[in-house]
Amino acid sequence: MGADEGINYQSDDFMKVIHERHGKPRVSGRGGVDVVVNFTGGDTWGPSLRSLRKGGRLLNCGATAGYAVETDLRYLWTFELDLLGSDGWLRSDLEALVELVRTGQLRPQIDRILPLAQASEAFDLLEQRKVLGKIILEPTPR
Repeated sequence: MGADEGINYQSDDFMKVIHERHGKPRVSGRGGVDVVVNFTGGDTWGPSLRSLRKGGRLLNCGATAGYAVETDLRYLWTFELDLLGSDGWLRSDLEALVELVRTGQLRPQIDRILPLAQASEAFDLLEQRKVLGKIILEPTPR
């Protein structure tokens, strides 16, 4: 899906896997990862921050698991971290994205397609994190 690596935080200890693969982040610059993309906030925020190498970047794109997170500021200044929020796109970005999908250069990850009448089931699946990618709700033909 484009990432160099991924960790299933539901089945694996996130920090343990980071330390095994990349070493524990050190102020000397060794260990840790360059970039973490965090879509959820909540309980994934702290481990995301602590997994970064010195000079690493944490990109936050949402807070579906909670917005009131605790940040240990010692990591921020000691490791000279870069925190970046991203909440939207320009119209030209969306047009370029649609064109990539239209031409087949980009294929969205679709978990399943459900009829609009099953919207509540779709929301349940999302809340339970039983989805990899997107759910499409298809209107019922007239």
